[in-house]
Amino acid sequence: MRNCIVLSGVIAASVLFGCGGNAGHNASEGTLTIGHLDAATIATSADTVNIRVLDRNGKVIEAKDGVPVQDSYSLPNVSSRGKKVEVTYFKGATVVGDAGAEIDLQDGKEEVTLGGNPLGPYDLVANDRGWSLRKAGTPTVIKGVGFDYTRLDQNSSGAWFRYVDPMITKLGANTIRLYGIPWTDGGAGTPGSPAYQAQDVSKMLEFAAKNRMQVLVGVFVDGSATADRVTQFVNLVRADPNFGSVFGWCVGNEVPSSSFAQVDQLTKTIKGLMKPAANVRPVMTALPSVSSGFVATINSTMPSLDMIGINTFYGSFDAKHSGGGYLNTQAASLKSGGWKKPWVITEYYSYDIQSPDMPYQVLNGGNKYMLELNSTLNAQNYANSYSKYIVSAAAKQAGSIGGFMLNYGPPHNSKLVASWLQPFAYTGAFTPFVNPPWNKGADSYLRFAATDAIATLYGGSFGSVCPQIVRDTDQDPQGISCDFKATLNSPGKKLAAGQTGVTASVLARSGSLTFRWYLIGGNSADGFSGNVAGPGINPQAYSQPTTLDLGGDFLGCWQWHHEKYRHVHGPECPR
Repeated sequence: MRNCIVLSGVIAASVLFGCGGNAGHNASEGTLTIGHLDAATIATSADTVNIRVLDRNGKVIEAKDGVPVQDSYSLPNVSSRGKKVEVTYFKGATVVGDAGAEIDLQDGKEEVTLGGNPLGPYDLVANDRGWSLRKAGTPTVIKGVGFDYTRLDQNSSGAWFRYVDPMITKLGANTIRLYGIPWTDGGAGTPGSPAYQAQDVSKMLEFAAKNRMQVLVGVFVDGSATADRVTQFVNLVRADPNFGSVFGWCVGNEVPSSSFAQVDQLTKTIKGLMKPAANVRPVMTALPSVSSGFVATINSTMPSLDMIGINTFYGSFDAKHSGGGYLNTQAASLKSGGWKKPWVITEYYSYDIQSPDMPYQVLNGGNKYMLELNSTLNAQNYANSYSKYIVSAAAKQAGSIGGFMLNYGPPHNSKLVASWLQPFAYTGAFTPFVNPPWNKGADSYLRFAATDAIATLYGGSFGSVCPQIVRDTDQDPQGISCDFKATLNSPGKKLAAGQTGVTASVLARSGSLTFRWYLIGGNSADGFSGNVAGPGINPQAYSQPTTLDLGGDFLGCWQWHHEKYRHVHGPECPR
């Protein structure tokens, strides 16, 4: 078969895209209850509150003035014409803050909860329909992206944020999450110090201010995260000319439960620095997926938090293989566990590489290898994650105020084989756990369709359209068609004796498409010593040499033919 790549194992492709009232109630009146989740903190800056109930035209129909700050307030006979409640906070005769919420008394009652410290510019408010975030009095939903710490910055000062511009401005995101840098390196000119961290946060705040975005500032938590270091860092950020772009503080990312007491103490430290009211921001920590049973631990060990962030994911492969137990069940778990505060999904994405309910790929000899789904299906999973499980009515009712797409910059692990977890692909050399700098697009990065799916939801646009993988003859959801590969409908087959080549193809529509082929099966007898079926070998490991990249030699041997790339023999092809 002269028109084929000559292999004697199994091939996987990593495709890279460029490009009225109820019975028992008086229908005209209802009971309005207003509660604080953190009245003690509010009382350190405010003495009394004035409460106003307004109708749909903004006319005051109920007023209660000079009430001492307390856990809750009850107005038992409020006209059902009331559509909004406003709470104004006073220190003596001086107004120090305000909060509010929409209300509906048609069923004879409304419960309003004011989360965190409402004296600042961000209000966390719940009514009978769930939680919402208000920025300067205007309801908003977090449409976020995350930017991770990169070790490259330890060797190249200022490299941390090179990849921010220009792609993020096209996505439509309104919030950026930072993770923070470890404190173990000291000195004003090295990573980890308060001055160094504040310097890099300042760059992001400047970017956010210019693009009308807000920033969730990360405070790194480890054994060296002392109250003194955190105080220095917070004071430097507070003094930044663009501090107004700070949405909140995230104290720690997935720290072990043994560090929860430290997180709570640092949360108290930060809250003690948030004066006057203009400096008040919500304080949170980020955790992995939270089970209903773990809510009690969070409540007891970190009671000072205003909210929590949750890093979790979801995937919906097809009718036979659907994800479960992660983002799609998070709202229900928190609600059944008794969580009463708001939450935000601080990392959402599609399948984790080692999710157990993905389709198996059978290698020669019967060994199994789990493949990631293709970029087109993954894009739909990203969209489902946000629309179904983060901003849906059920999620808001349980406390969700939005979410952050994971690692919007370069891939978290630089380059992975057949992985669609990231919204971008880096085509340079593999370097595990390092985010290469974006350099404003000068480096080799390709955009996955997940970015386009989120841009549609966030309100952005990239202009050009990513290619869409189409299922071909074998209907494999991953999008690679070949007669020897196992699929949902076929067990696959070994090469016949004497067979010297195999063919594989990818069908796509719209846009340019580049792909690389990798040998992931075989053994030394086949001329490949990286046997993925060997003892202790993990085909999904980030840095183990379990694949043989054939793409560099064979890219020139593929041409577009009837909406399909196929291998074509030519003088430039290796023999």
